[in-house]
Parts: sequence; structure tokens; C-alpha cells
Amino acid sequence: MRIRNNKKAQEEIVGFALIVVIVAVVLLVFLVFSLKKPANEELIESYEAHGFVASMLQYTSNCSRTADIDYYSTKGLIYACKTKAKCYDERDSCDVLNQDIKRIVEESWLVGQERPVKGYKIEIVEEVGSIYNPVIPAIQAGNETLNYKNAVEVLSGGIRVFFNAYY
Repeated sequence: MRIRNNKKAQEEIVGFALIVVIVAVVLLVFLVFSLKKPANEELIESYEAHGFVASMLQYTSNCSRTADIDYYSTKGLIYACKTKAKCYDERDSCDVLNQDIKRIVEESWLVGQERPVKGYKIEIVEEVGSIYNPVIPAIQAGNETLNYKNAVEVLSGGIRVFFNAYY
């Protein structure tokens, strides 16, 4: 009888140990999947950068083409700057473009060491052959890091808008 009780106790201990091992493996698998960054989250972050550039290009500036209410969008202002056009009130279109983009980026992407976004850089260039000539000087703030999301918007006339948000 005593041998039978010992065997039964050993079987229960082995069963309990097996359950503990199975639970540990399940928890380990769950932990690995919960710590892994989903691939679609990266797409959402890239989409943020692309969405920002697209909306920035649609922003209406305070630079009018005529005496009527005919204001340039940022995209139109890029072309006006490229052709050295002036606003109706004689302001330089490149100065207005630079100021507007700087303000939009500063208000949209708050930069700092304690913030998720460590820095940004936006460049608007004209492609001439294999050379990129800046339409306006690059606008940047904060630090450039190796971790970033970017967007490139290709416009007609060889214009490209490059945007990097550094995390």
C-alpha cells in the first residue's frame, strides 16, 4: 500500500511540474508577442509623415497673387518662389514660403529630449539633371538620430519635398 501511495504522489508531482512548464511556456510566448512592435504600427507612423507633408502643401498662405482673394497654397508658393514671383503686396514669395513652413512645422512637431520627436528636417529642392538645388534653405530643429520616419513628395517640374522626423 505504501509503494502505491509513493507512486501516486510521484505521478501528481510530475503532473504538477508538467502544468507549471506548460504555463511558463505559454507566458513566455505571450511576452515575446506583446513586446514585439507590430509591423502595421510602423506604417501608421510613416503615414503620419506623409499625411503631414500632404496637408502642409495644401495650407493656404497669406500671399495673394492678385488684389482679389486669390491666395497661394504652400504648393503654389513653392512654384512662385521657384520663378521668383512676388506676392501682390510686394513681399518675396520665398520669404513667405520659408516663414509659413517654419511655423507649420514648429506647431505640428514639438521637439525636445523629453518628447517623442527629437528633431525634424524639411527640404524643398528642384531636381536639375542629377543635382538637387534648394528652393529655400533647409528647415530643421532638434537632433538628427538614426531612428526616423520620412516622407518624400514628388511634385511636377522636378520639385521634391523631403521630410524627416527623428525619434
